[in-house]
Amino acid sequence: MCGQDTSPLLNEIDWEDDYYLTLLMTIEEEIVGVDNKFPDLDDYAVIFALEKMANNPEIRSDDPVVKAIQMGLRILLSLSDYSRYEVKRTIRKVLYSAKK
Repeated sequence: MCGQDTSPLLNEIDWEDDYYLTLLMTIEEEIVGVDNKFPDLDDYAVIFALEKMANNPEIRSDDPVVKAIQMGLRILLSLSDYSRYEVKRTIRKVLYSAKK
């Protein structure tokens, strides 16, 4: 799901660093979990959910993708010190990759 970024906004973070890979993998694993639960989930639904979360990760939604990502992030954030900026940037990274 992750590819080489060409956007200058996304290149500020070292995506090869384990610190950020953990955050990336948390989001991607939650998407895979929803995909396993709802086999007819398509890329457009994932992109739509990520777009909703890109500026407001705490958005209220009944979307199963949004709910799963938020739950995964809550657990991760209870154990780590990622900033809101880092979370939003990582969501945008996954969104950018999903749109490719």
